[in-house]
Amino acid sequence: MLRRLVVVACALALSVPFAADAAATAESAWVKPVPGAVVRSFIQPVAQWAPGHLGVDFAAAPGTPVRAAGAGQVSFAGTVAGALHVVVAHPGGLRTSYAFVASIAVRRGQKVQRGEVIATAGGTGTNHDATVLHLGLRHGDTYIDPMTLFRTVDLAEVVQLAPTQEPFGYSVAQERRGILDGLRGSAGALSGAGLDLVRGAADAASTTFTALEPLIRTLGSRFFERALRLWEGFPPTGWADVLALAAEVAVAMANEYEDCTWSAAPADGAGGSGHHVMVVGGVGSSTRADGTTTDLPLDRLGYQPDEIAHFSYAPDGGAYTAIDTLGPIYDAALRLAEQLKEQQRRAPYREVDLIAHSLGGTVVLAFMRLVYDPGDPAYPPLGKVVTLAAPLEGVPLPTFVDFLREVPGLDREIPAEGAIADLSEASDLMRRLRTAETPGSIELTTIGSMFDVLVPADLATTDGARHTVVETDTTEPWTAHMAVLQDGFSLAAVRAAIESRQLPCQNPTTVVLGELLPPMITGFESGLTPFPWGAPFDGL
Repeated sequence: MLRRLVVVACALALSVPFAADAAATAESAWVKPVPGAVVRSFIQPVAQWAPGHLGVDFAAAPGTPVRAAGAGQVSFAGTVAGALHVVVAHPGGLRTSYAFVASIAVRRGQKVQRGEVIATAGGTGTNHDATVLHLGLRHGDTYIDPMTLFRTVDLAEVVQLAPTQEPFGYSVAQERRGILDGLRGSAGALSGAGLDLVRGAADAASTTFTALEPLIRTLGSRFFERALRLWEGFPPTGWADVLALAAEVAVAMANEYEDCTWSAAPADGAGGSGHHVMVVGGVGSSTRADGTTTDLPLDRLGYQPDEIAHFSYAPDGGAYTAIDTLGPIYDAALRLAEQLKEQQRRAPYREVDLIAHSLGGTVVLAFMRLVYDPGDPAYPPLGKVVTLAAPLEGVPLPTFVDFLREVPGLDREIPAEGAIADLSEASDLMRRLRTAETPGSIELTTIGSMFDVLVPADLATTDGARHTVVETDTTEPWTAHMAVLQDGFSLAAVRAAIESRQLPCQNPTTVVLGELLPPMITGFESGLTPFPWGAPFDGL
């Protein structure tokens, strides 16, 4: 309500004539980010679900310097939906966003002056080619016509008449959501009334599902059969909460189809990034006789044998055993740093992709956020980063430890310190990872496995990442954690990521269940309630 009042007050104030000195102040407060003409204007949607254009497109030849429209602080600089964006927070609760740029010249937290170069034009994205720059303007979560900035009224002075939040009060995740909302033109959002309708229909939907269960079983669909196994035993009182997630599912659908392709290339050995690759294995992995550490078919991703290196958890960088993976994650991140520097010495300035599975993804995240210095020439240039079924937000520890006891080489007592302690959501490492940021120059893609009970897919991503959830081709839910390494859809997503292409589009059913089932799995495990499966875990 406050946001609406602010916007209404702003609109009313804009209709009031200002004195000449106020106009002069306004004219000096803001500058257009590029000198080109407006080629597409702001279009306010008539309703939340209606199409619109929540910004202004300026003509801008590739390479044109993009300047900050006003003084402020950079609150986001990185990739969203496969394109580069910069957001600057200004006094008065205003935020300007510069979308589809070709390169970024600033970092989050940096203070910029009016007219300072923050990027270069020439990037592309949905409905935008390399000849335009998209400028957005928000107050809170509400989009406003950016051309208001360049008229005679200083918008910052107007909105400061009402209480506003601090200029740098948004997290990276909130900025990404704000950018996506603007690019979608407000489509896909549900109103509060719609959410109430969803909640109101929960009990009826639960009854309907129960009635349809025998029919679904009769159909014999392996997909629905596994979904039913998850749902069996779920507390009836929880159905309303689960089905209320339909509001979030609608947004997830909009996110999924905002930047994906139905014609993604398969992982068939063609293509690839042309980079070297460092593969980081997961918990319980070890160095095999052939030097590999995972079942990931790197040849299908286009890598040649002489382009592949496998990270070692061993202190000396040699062959490692399963028990070596249970050491402190930060120590492993430091070892990754040293092994990447060795890559730089062997092949100077050859880009290196990072592909990590399970615990290896958390090692990579700790390296990027806590160790890596993009300006240090001792490191090779980092290419693309992809994690598969990685516990980037921690894991439900009791289930995780129980599963580890079934892993060959880890069947002795599991140490409570090291990686186990680090993966607790309340650990010091997780706190540090949540407060640090991935360097804006790194493109991170995360892949979760829908039926993964070791690392639920909702815990397998992090701020600033492109994320997709895959339904791996497994016969039992507890094998999904490993199956993600060889699943065809998962590998196609990895190929798309390393080639800087759009991720493959999921079918609607997978999108919906990918949004609902992982949080349900996490809820089971975090609540320490018995699993409906009851079969033993068959190794990592």
